[in-house]
Amino acid sequence: CTLSKVENEDVINDFIKMNKGAFVIDNTVSVKKLIKDNIKDFPELKNLSAAENIIEIMPYHLNSEAASICSLVKIK
Repeated sequence: CTLSKVENEDVINDFIKMNKGAFVIDNTVSVKKLIKDNIKDFPELKNLSAAENIIEIMPYHLNSEAASICSLVKIK
């Protein structure tokens, strides 16, 4: 995984466009749960923001490789 817009944000946005009205990005719940479940072991997670569509976890957040995550929710 890279933090390239082309490999992350653009792929998600293209998927949503191709499936118009079927999916939405919802990071608020997933990021809050990630932080709540792991904050004790990884206090650096408090720096993550649920306001962005795609969350970038930088190497300095968890002393690991970088990652890009988002939560897609299927609309019923």
